Amino acid sequence: MSLSQISDHKTPPLDGRSRKKRNGEPHDLSPRQLQIAEALARQESNRTIASALGISERTVEVHVAKIYAIMRVHNRAAASTACRDYLAERRFQAAAKIIATDGDLYGGA
Repeated sequence: MSLSQISDHKTPPLDGRSRKKRNGEPHDLSPRQLQIAEALARQESNRTIASALGISERTVEVHVAKIYAIMRVHNRAAASTACRDYLAERRFQAAAKIIATDGDLYGGA
């Protein structure tokens, strides 16, 4: 699934508030969901993720379920692949933005 497809899928927060970036665009994943997506991409277990982040396994399960819904996947293997692809595309877009603004990805001489 591409970043644009995930961006098109807007899941409102359960509390009814709209999660917005400073520039007014909707978030794809919350900062915590991004941390968990990185761990899913590395195929880590819920227990390992919970321990690394200092949160309960149940909290990880809730975040994983939300990530499944946002990424429109139904199992761990598909989620791992989708998260890897999503994170790679985010990094690519961030690098492209840096190059577009200062013309140098590495801030070189």
